[in-house]
Amino acid sequence: MRNRDDAAIAFIYRIPQTTRGSVHTDGHTIYSYGEHFPMAFWSGEELWVNESTYSRTTSQHQGALKRSLTTRRFTPTDVTAVIEHGRANPYTYRLWADEEREG
Repeated sequence: MRNRDDAAIAFIYRIPQTTRGSVHTDGHTIYSYGEHFPMAFWSGEELWVNESTYSRTTSQHQGALKRSLTTRRFTPTDVTAVIEHGRANPYTYRLWADEEREG
């Protein structure tokens, strides 16, 4: 539990992690079990969150990330796109908005 929560917080604040666990971030992208499944990434000031599913544990990681985002006043928008990010397959991503920045 701690690893995925720490990784989510580091990702939100764009802090690279020096240790790697089942969930880790380079500060730009947060991954579940390796670079083949990016759970979310920053594109400039835009935050894109992967809406695709992969496995049961990855779904738990995604839920923890989304809880961390909503706790920090991020909300999902209606904007989705199929994006090929890094070396991963194309996945469906949803744009999330920072309520503090928007408001």
